[in-house]
Amino acid sequence: MPTNLQTLTSRIAHKLSTMDVFVRNVPANVSVRQLKEAFAAPLADCGIHDYHCEPFRNHPLAKITLLDSAAGDRFLSQYGVPPRSPANARPRRSINCGGRTLRCERSKDDPSDWSLKALRHEAAERAAEALARAVANRGEQQSQRRRFEVTGVHCGTWDYDGTDLVFTSETAHRQAGTIYFGSREAVLLFGRAGSDQLRIDFDYWACENVVLGGDHTPSVTFTLRRSPKFYQVGGADILAAGLEALMLGRAAARQPTPTKKRLLGFPNDPHTITGTSKVYRISVASSDDLGHIRRLVQRTPKMPTNIAKPTRMVFPAQPRHVITRKLQNDITDVKLYGALSFHVRYQLDRLARNGRLSPLAVIALLPAVQRLCQFKSSQSVAYAISRLYLKLPSAGPFVESKTFSETGLVDQLEDLCETSHRYHHHLNPYELVKRHQHIKLIHNIIITPTGTFLHGPEPEPVNRVLRKYPSHTDNSIRVIFQDEDGGSVRYDSQATQELVYHGRFKSVLDGSIIIAGQGFTFLGFSHSSLRAQSCWFMSPLILNSVMMYPPMVLKELGSFDSIRVPAKCAARIGQNFTDTNATIDIEEDELFGMEDVTRNEYEFSDGVGTISLALLQKIWRVYGTRRTLKPTALQIRYAGAKGMVSLDTRLAGNQLCLRPSMVKFEAPNSRNLEICGAAFRPLPMVPNRQFIKIMEDLKVPNDSFMQLQQAAIKALRCMTADSVNTETFLEEASVSKVTQMPDLIGKLGWIGIDYRTDDFLYSVVEMAVVSKLRDVKYRGRIPVPKGLTLYGIMDETGYLQEGQIFVVTETQASSPSAFATTLMLPSTSGGKRVLVKDKIVITRSPAMHPGDIQLVNAVNVPQDSPLQSLRNVVVFSQHGRRDLASQLSGGDLNGDLYNVIYDDCLIPPITYQPAEYPRVKARELDRPVTAKDMSDFFVQFMQSDQLGMLCNVHQQLADQSGSGTLDLRCIKLASMASTAVDFSKTGIPVNIAECPKHPRERPDFMAPGPRAFVDESGMIDFDDNNDEDDADLFEGLDAERRPMRYYKSEKVLGQLYRNIDEKQFLKDMQKGRRLAVARHSHSDVLVTLYDYVLKFAAEYGVSWDHQIELARDIRAGYEDSFLDILYNYSPTAGTPLSETEVFSGTILGRQGDAQGKPLRELGTQMRERFEPVAEYCRMRIVHGDQVIHATEYVDDLYDMNEREIEALPRAIACLSVGIDERGTCDPRLGELKSFQYIAAAVCLQELLRYRITTFGMYTLPKLG
Repeated sequence: MPTNLQTLTSRIAHKLSTMDVFVRNVPANVSVRQLKEAFAAPLADCGIHDYHCEPFRNHPLAKITLLDSAAGDRFLSQYGVPPRSPANARPRRSINCGGRTLRCERSKDDPSDWSLKALRHEAAERAAEALARAVANRGEQQSQRRRFEVTGVHCGTWDYDGTDLVFTSETAHRQAGTIYFGSREAVLLFGRAGSDQLRIDFDYWACENVVLGGDHTPSVTFTLRRSPKFYQVGGADILAAGLEALMLGRAAARQPTPTKKRLLGFPNDPHTITGTSKVYRISVASSDDLGHIRRLVQRTPKMPTNIAKPTRMVFPAQPRHVITRKLQNDITDVKLYGALSFHVRYQLDRLARNGRLSPLAVIALLPAVQRLCQFKSSQSVAYAISRLYLKLPSAGPFVESKTFSETGLVDQLEDLCETSHRYHHHLNPYELVKRHQHIKLIHNIIITPTGTFLHGPEPEPVNRVLRKYPSHTDNSIRVIFQDEDGGSVRYDSQATQELVYHGRFKSVLDGSIIIAGQGFTFLGFSHSSLRAQSCWFMSPLILNSVMMYPPMVLKELGSFDSIRVPAKCAARIGQNFTDTNATIDIEEDELFGMEDVTRNEYEFSDGVGTISLALLQKIWRVYGTRRTLKPTALQIRYAGAKGMVSLDTRLAGNQLCLRPSMVKFEAPNSRNLEICGAAFRPLPMVPNRQFIKIMEDLKVPNDSFMQLQQAAIKALRCMTADSVNTETFLEEASVSKVTQMPDLIGKLGWIGIDYRTDDFLYSVVEMAVVSKLRDVKYRGRIPVPKGLTLYGIMDETGYLQEGQIFVVTETQASSPSAFATTLMLPSTSGGKRVLVKDKIVITRSPAMHPGDIQLVNAVNVPQDSPLQSLRNVVVFSQHGRRDLASQLSGGDLNGDLYNVIYDDCLIPPITYQPAEYPRVKARELDRPVTAKDMSDFFVQFMQSDQLGMLCNVHQQLADQSGSGTLDLRCIKLASMASTAVDFSKTGIPVNIAECPKHPRERPDFMAPGPRAFVDESGMIDFDDNNDEDDADLFEGLDAERRPMRYYKSEKVLGQLYRNIDEKQFLKDMQKGRRLAVARHSHSDVLVTLYDYVLKFAAEYGVSWDHQIELARDIRAGYEDSFLDILYNYSPTAGTPLSETEVFSGTILGRQGDAQGKPLRELGTQMRERFEPVAEYCRMRIVHGDQVIHATEYVDDLYDMNEREIEALPRAIACLSVGIDERGTCDPRLGELKSFQYIAAAVCLQELLRYRITTFGMYTLPKLG
């Protein structure tokens, strides 16, 4: 009690020492920055330097928050008037802003706690940064002009007149305006204030180069990789406010707020060429400004490459849309080039539509392409065109004209086609899909606000639709809706997106996309693709002489007419689009029904069935490999059913038993059992911030999480100390397992080579470590060693009682792991473990309600119980008032993963009743659902999905409330989040108007982290995004833009956040690397390794020269496919990923690009695409092409472990080619290097295998 009293007394004292100043007569739409400028000198005169200005939106009012009330009284004595003074009262000294005299008085309300916390936090940060900023700015010009008058902007392309570079204008906007040069972006604003204005935002990160014109034609030309963002800034409200002021008086009138509307390109441009023409020439009003702009451009660190080069502006003989229409006609008309295969025509269309070549240049290529198709396969030609697309640089001042001449383009294409013919490119996507039975080649269409872009084709896992029409893959395309930066179109508080959603995206969904003369229309989407804002389109296909249209295809997939809810109907149709592996057909006499276990209106068996051992064994023969454990629980799709099935050894013969809760629709034409997930191994338990906050509110000591975090950080520090630790880290992090990077680093250390002396290997490790470190700091992803993540199923035997679970795991690891504790009872079956412990934590993500975390008892079952045959599952009881799964964030058993924690330090002393949200009744139609209904829902979901926002507000209020997640506002948000999660099934969006009000100040752990990037030396560095000057420059443009404020959180998440200094961690890591380099004399790791391998090859009489030609072929195939990945999975169009990003499995954030979850999802897709490429390259080295060609599917080679006699010679040859010969060169990346590391890993592996099989030696000799 005394402590609480002291705290309360301290808070009151703090309150009494602070003050809010109330300000009247504030100009309309004044910005925070303008208000601060007006008060800066008067407040400084009174000794006040730390304060916050907050204008009231739509009112002529503001408040100033001060930390020192005594200084505030001095200020008011000079510049203020007493409260409730008459309107004509005047202060001793006045403050003017925007032509108005401000009226200041003491506020009757105390400052908010969170505003004060944020102000103190800002003051502390300013004091800490002041010295650094002074040093950084020393000698630099502090005031620099950054806004200039312009007369218009032209949009077009770079072209060549002979050898001269010219700018071809396709469209223009001629109007007086202003360009603002920020540190990260430039903004163009046309029109007068008070009228409708056109605004264009140019992100420097998306800019290839900047060309400055000459004095006769003063201009600034941006060559972009992607389209800029267009806005209309409305001025109508100004006029309305003026009329209101006349009628009601100035005091009563509302202050106008400018409205900003996202546009799809230049206004009044019916042909919207902005998607393909990405060069913008801005005409500067005065040639005198050109020198200022040149100096400004050269001194801005984040500005791209720039050059002063006067260039002529020309105009095309025919508009671009006319030439584009001719190109489309030419590749559609079978009398011309329409008879070319769709793959070839798609790549030609891609060249023009994505702006890589002009439509005229592509038309000029058509005869050469047709000629090549006469003596080359269409797939070889299509692949060559796709290589040309990647190889071509962007036209501009640094590229010679011959590259884009007709002769030059034809020569490049012919060379690429010949290379494709000479080398067997087994890894090009057209060949890759022939070797893997679970992937198909899919074309991707990207729809952005300004354009339609073609990508791929890319290998993708198959779904039921692709499997049903295997010879018609080209009739299906994946359509992805994105913003220009590659992320989703996100909610923007500063601009309405109506035109984007309903004018652009909806018109695409309701219409047709014409690609290479083939029309594609909307078909459907899966649940995961809905959240990723992608869906499937298809063109009519001919099957058995019948033309099949999308509605006919849907009828073949199942019966959906009885489902009258668009969201639910789309979800049921979407089951057919889930990525699955086909296994075996289930005969009618093998299919059985089961009753659901229901009590008190709760379904204990929701989504789970059983399978017999005999049937499961048949599945094992075709699913998984010998290297993996045999799963006893499968997540399935069968006909119209979905959910989990688990092994029940009591079932005789072949039996698949499904419950009514699993069957979602009737699909009599589908008999194959498809698998979309399986319990191969226990997954780690890695919590998130919401979980940690709830645990804090359940009285789990903060020290428990501090200790876990310290252990995780210590482990990360140790991971780079030596090769053994690094190998362990990379193995656990699943980094580049297919490339054998962990094994390579371990073996290098074994023979005496420190991997840290190699730039590439160190960069891969550094990127992986920093990624894990940032997961811990910014997402609360702290590994829990005594924790598991498992599929949930029901106890079919009825043995488990209410409050009991059965946890059984099995791993292949022979070394001790997190599971090898006294709590895990071993059995006779090797790595099997059974968890036995009272009071353990069971939960499920996402957890937001305090009752989402429960305590249960983990028990063992009799040895003769069928449950003893299960592996890697958590089994729930079928007894009790309410099923346990639904108590955990509303879970079920149709594939949900559950978290189990058995660490005594993390067992909460209290728990709360689980949430019980009322079921949201979906709106049903009085007719069958149509494709338009589903596309309407798709757009509504894109526009209304607010789950992320609700989670952020929940985090904020949970930190600010003394009750944490028990606060009624947090309980309300948890309920709203549940509605948002169900939105994809019910079609009922959450009502955002019900969201609890919350302060604008957030806890410091919610602040965005600095962007990580690779510097010129190849090491990772951090960009602080601290651009104070940009706030001065742009705040006047966005009066409604208010920077988010942050305060120091004293709760566990704030402490965990501040415990990690990522900059210092990185400095220490890089210091260790420099010391390692200084200690070792050999500078080139691979050359040292090459000499080492050659020494023993000579000693053992191993010749390898005869494998050189094959080694070149393996390298060429790998690097071609690898280059595809580097470009196709980059978040920035036209800017490839680095090789280290792909090898580490981490994509670094780009400024202005997709961040956070979209970037992580893109990284997952990148890893899934890279794995078969790296694995196939490795298998070609190990097994050779003869074995591969004799194998029907590459998947079958995964189980081959026998030594191949030529494996070591092939590996040495590949290492030799990688080191001694020049590889693929990319204009943006330079020479690719990663192949030699794959070859090096195989070399050491095969050298060890040679020593084992020949001499019985199980180690590699030391270097030297």
